[in-house]
Amino acid sequence: MKIRCAMLRLMRSGLSISICFIIFGSPVRGSDWKEKLAYAESQHEITMTLIDEGKYDEARTELRKIIDLQFPEKYEDRLAKEIFMVCDKLRHKGKDNLALEVLDEGLEAVRLKRNKARLYKEKGYIYSKQGNHAMKKEMFRKAAELELK
Repeated sequence: MKIRCAMLRLMRSGLSISICFIIFGSPVRGSDWKEKLAYAESQHEITMTLIDEGKYDEARTELRKIIDLQFPEKYEDRLAKEIFMVCDKLRHKGKDNLALEVLDEGLEAVRLKRNKARLYKEKGYIYSKQGNHAMKKEMFRKAAELELK
């Protein structure tokens, strides 16, 4: 009760409402991520369906909507997994080059070393499938460097 009164007094006195956010935390961040994760789940299904339909440009646009959510570290593993699943599906559709482009976008979006390493490994597997052993080695070296740090 005292906290609520303190907040009301601060707002009545003309002080910025951002002071209340500093004291109580942002009202959006905690609950907002449950909604964003639900949104990402729906976007995942849209993306996968578009890939099944052969609408690769549209699928990439829908995937970007997930990437643009700017996942905090707490949820970043989910983003890395999403990128991996989309790339895997693209690989099975014979769209290796598009999968590599998606992985590059993913590498820009993730910050955690373990997630970057996972995406570099996936690039290595694609290069291996293409017979590009030099690029395969480079990707696995990058992954190994990240895993040691």
